[in-house]
Amino acid sequence: SVKKGEMLAVLGKVGSGKSTLLQAILGDLYPDPGKKAFLSRPEIVAYCSQVPHIGEGTLRENVLFGQEYDAARYGEAIAGASLEGDLKVLPGGDDVCIGSRGITLSGGQKARVSLARAAYRRGSEVLLVDDPFGAVDAPTAMTLLNQLLVGPLMEGRTRVVTLQPDAERLRAFDRVAILEKGRIVEQGTPEEVMKTSAFQGLLSSSSREFGTTWGTEVSGSQALALAPTSKKEDNRAMRVKLREEDFEGRPTIDMIKQWCRIGRWRNIWNTSTLYGVQVLVWLFADLVLANWTNAIAARESVYDRAYIGAYFFWLLCGMALWVVTWKFGMWFTLRISAQVLNMMLTKILNAPVDKFFDKHPVGRIMNRMVGDVATVDFTLFLRSTGTSAVIFQTLLPLAYIHFIIPWFITVLALPLYYLIWQLCKKYWNTTVPLRYCATNSRSDVNGLIADVSANNTVIRAYGDQDRITREMCFAMDDMLKASLYGERVLRRWLVNRILFLWSFYMTTTYIVGLLNTRWMGAGTLGLCLANLMLIEALLEPNLDHATGAQLEFIALARIHEYMNIPQERPRRMGNDSKYHSFPVRVERAHLGSLTSTGLGASTEVFRDGRRVLEVASNGIGFIAAPGSALEELCPKCSKLKETEPWHQIIGVNNALRDVDLMSRELCCGTGDQVMLEVQSGWLIDGAGVVIENLKAGYADIPRDVLKGISISFEPRMKVSITGTTGCGKSSLLLVLLRMLEPRAGRVLLNGVDPVLFSGSLKHNLDPFGIYSDGRLWKALELANMADVVKGLPGCPVHGQCCVPDPEGWDSRLFHQISEEGTNLSFGQRQLICLARMVLRQPPLLLLDEATSAIDRRSQEEVQHTIITAFPNSKLIAVAHRLETILDFDDVCVMERGEVVEQGAVKEVSQRKGGRFRAMLEAKKMW
Repeated sequence: SVKKGEMLAVLGKVGSGKSTLLQAILGDLYPDPGKKAFLSRPEIVAYCSQVPHIGEGTLRENVLFGQEYDAARYGEAIAGASLEGDLKVLPGGDDVCIGSRGITLSGGQKARVSLARAAYRRGSEVLLVDDPFGAVDAPTAMTLLNQLLVGPLMEGRTRVVTLQPDAERLRAFDRVAILEKGRIVEQGTPEEVMKTSAFQGLLSSSSREFGTTWGTEVSGSQALALAPTSKKEDNRAMRVKLREEDFEGRPTIDMIKQWCRIGRWRNIWNTSTLYGVQVLVWLFADLVLANWTNAIAARESVYDRAYIGAYFFWLLCGMALWVVTWKFGMWFTLRISAQVLNMMLTKILNAPVDKFFDKHPVGRIMNRMVGDVATVDFTLFLRSTGTSAVIFQTLLPLAYIHFIIPWFITVLALPLYYLIWQLCKKYWNTTVPLRYCATNSRSDVNGLIADVSANNTVIRAYGDQDRITREMCFAMDDMLKASLYGERVLRRWLVNRILFLWSFYMTTTYIVGLLNTRWMGAGTLGLCLANLMLIEALLEPNLDHATGAQLEFIALARIHEYMNIPQERPRRMGNDSKYHSFPVRVERAHLGSLTSTGLGASTEVFRDGRRVLEVASNGIGFIAAPGSALEELCPKCSKLKETEPWHQIIGVNNALRDVDLMSRELCCGTGDQVMLEVQSGWLIDGAGVVIENLKAGYADIPRDVLKGISISFEPRMKVSITGTTGCGKSSLLLVLLRMLEPRAGRVLLNGVDPVLFSGSLKHNLDPFGIYSDGRLWKALELANMADVVKGLPGCPVHGQCCVPDPEGWDSRLFHQISEEGTNLSFGQRQLICLARMVLRQPPLLLLDEATSAIDRRSQEEVQHTIITAFPNSKLIAVAHRLETILDFDDVCVMERGEVVEQGAVKEVSQRKGGRFRAMLEAKKMW
């Protein structure tokens, strides 16, 4: 039990149940049936999850979270969350739009926005915080502890905080509890718990070596305080708005030309032409009936069989034309449907993060990819071809009618046609914007649904169900009103007026025909009236087709807009294929007779008596022997024919970077298939990175986030990038990943959230099915996740995978991971992502807070893996935990987008008055 106003710290290893305990307090988990459980908590709880909830909107809106603005309380929350310095450098301050899920904020800034929201929240007697210090540096962490968690805004609240073991921080808590495998093994005052073996087991060896007392926080001059900004930028000019487009989605000539080119001009031309011919054929059939009636009325001798034969002839021709017309229309639609989705996906995946993803909410993208694409697939063809039919079914019969009726009726009908045209024009000018409003409102609804689905725990904790329900009702009302007025009310308004005018025109024509029989025969008059009545009867469906086609073109315009979004630079240059590393799966039978001689560096592999492979100079792989090529190892493999002389084989099935094991697997293996891992010798010794005068920033924000950075890293070095939160560390990695295009400078190669996908664990580790299960288990062991995975339930569907392993461990690889890995702890997700990299062995590895959510003992083991498991990789890591980078080769300290220190770790740490030394002294680690 936790007393009112008490502050409880919860400690534990990765997967011990810390986050699960908080979810149980929130009511998201149920106790085991048959066991007594009692949980009492207030209805409203301030909750900060390990993955901060950041919604679309401004920073202030995310802090207020639907509550009234109180300037004094808001200022205290911002100060307690150490966000004052960030507001000075963010364009627009707290009025800046921070994108979907806070895409424009760093991980530390998102965590502090979430903490500010919890501090500001009125009426919440309980505060639950999941690892608030993992994403921030040591000085910021002390500020959060002293000014927020134990500050005036939190006074009197019950606080339950999960965190990593830290003696100085724990002394600020009233009680401490240690979890192990979902059970509390120790609890009591901080002094009592820190003496227990359970607490000592959580500490890393480095922490025990430096001692458990870390001293006090350094002053602002010693710590990495943010320098004041030069001049406050204009909020209106700098504000990045998340809003729908201003245009109404009307089709343009260029847009129609593009889609006609995709669907092929001949298909749309043949469809339109055949529709006109089809209407003429139906009119000829009606003329046969009219002439037959005139002949009978004139009491002439009539040969009925001739009229019947002629009528059925035109009828069959019309049916044949209908089939052919739809065939051409189907080809047109299939060509568009087959290409539009792939083209949209390619454009979206290649869109810059700062110019697209931080301006387009998730709901808008979902609406384009689902609703608009479905419209193009299913209804656009029906609407467009229906419009062609309407044009021909209306104009051709009217032309015939006015050809046979008296001229003065045609003259009298001209004002009527003009009035109908003006009514239709007014209708179209009103209904198209309304329909566009409906599609925009649907985007808002989709975005709200996606936001609530991803963050329902936070919403329920804060008791904001009623507010979210009201927002959803307002969004649904807007969508339904726009749809109702655009599709029902306005259509009825137009149809009623046209029906009144058309009925008057029909009556006049009928009376004139009856009074002047010499002008037209009975059959001709009947044909005129039949066509006029047919036009009247089909008025509403024809109007639906005609206006619907223009409305459906809105979806085409919205898709067309996404086909022209800004794109990143090409992912691959002309000669890139020569430098790629790739896996190759070949049949063992195609390898022929392979033998090997020698050991170690003298190992050679022969195929049918001819030497094909020898050991590379680095001693970790095979290259083609002189006078030979890698393709000669398996002539039937087309991928090996793409290799260059600098490619080498560094892996054969489970054997990796060991020539003796690889030669034995090649020559004496028993499997039907052999997996060869071919690596380009271009980066075989790691990647050297040179950054020259690099400047980068986000779209619509003139201020550079990275300001003229010039640094260089040698191959195979382990380099750490550190600094205060928001200084540009993650932005630098985004530039290296080309997710953020530089504004100036260049990055030369040799011359942040852990993401899991729904599916099996094996699919997350090896999405393309390249590696064997043995390699997967080895990677999990190196990432300190093997024991956790062995305790997971397997997947019975893949039971056959358990056969090679008597303990059934292989079936655990098919354990299903939920979307974004929500059924694993945040630390476990980080370790699985690390295991994925151990499998790939990339020449250049970028780590952004790879150990921020794991305990110190696990961190020490994982740190050893990072140092030893990537012997040939260039490693660049962003880290707040300074103890994780002491074994690195180089350190680079950043502040406000600039490099302030760089050099060897030991050298930089001994510089008097240096930034890195100040950070170490702040934690008493040096």
